[in-house]
Amino acid sequence: MSNNPEIVSFVESLSGGSSSYFVDFPTGFSVAPLVTTSLQNDVVSEIIPYILSNVSTSGFYVNFGSELTNNDYNLNISAQVIGSHNIGIDPSLPGINNGTQLGALATKIYDEEIGFYTSGDPRTNEIGLITNWLEGHLGELNNLIFTSFSGYDPAGFNLEEQSIVRELYLSEYNRKSHRRVLRGIDGSSGGSSDFQVIREGDSMIQKSNKNVTARSYREAYQDSQERVKDLVYAYNLYGARPNQVYGADAPATGENSNLGGYYQ
Repeated sequence: MSNNPEIVSFVESLSGGSSSYFVDFPTGFSVAPLVTTSLQNDVVSEIIPYILSNVSTSGFYVNFGSELTNNDYNLNISAQVIGSHNIGIDPSLPGINNGTQLGALATKIYDEEIGFYTSGDPRTNEIGLITNWLEGHLGELNNLIFTSFSGYDPAGFNLEEQSIVRELYLSEYNRKSHRRVLRGIDGSSGGSSDFQVIREGDSMIQKSNKNVTARSYREAYQDSQERVKDLVYAYNLYGARPNQVYGADAPATGENSNLGGYYQ
């Protein structure tokens, strides 16, 4: 492995008997990377909460809420150097994704909505990519609900906002899947000619219908888009504040001190 890589994925085995561990990167980075992790234990179901700290060019600390009781814990790690893949990361931000709101949301999206892998490097890499997608599309969310979120751990990023950006990701996932299937149908992907059914004597081979698959992705995309609209409408309706209150509804000056900062 060359020095100063852009992205490194590996698995670190953790021995029981401690609550704090230092993890060395397989090779050094030129700057402190972003780190995405997931904890795995295939023997016991207990998952202990943890945080990362002191990320440097050579490694980082992982601190658990309590001492590990066995030697069956593995930490799936993906470290990405700041600025790689043109994700536009602010160098002033902490060099970790784990423990951030977008990192936690990306993990939920992958495990609950996609989940091709339950552990290992492929899962870790996918969660890292989703985290970067979410961070890169906060501007789109801001345009929809008139907010100003930014970074991997935006302040005030509550469940309502998370539900909208989650649906934005699923909508884009279905749109790209639909487009990928269409490329296979029209031959632009460079694949072999398509067939549906081949019969020879009593034998029959039936291939999945790409037109049906494409239509299913298209319908899923449209349903997701409608859900985004509903979520945005509900958020803006119930989260909106009046610009002006006039007439009998307007409080008299000094009548309620708690309203002082409401209409600012």
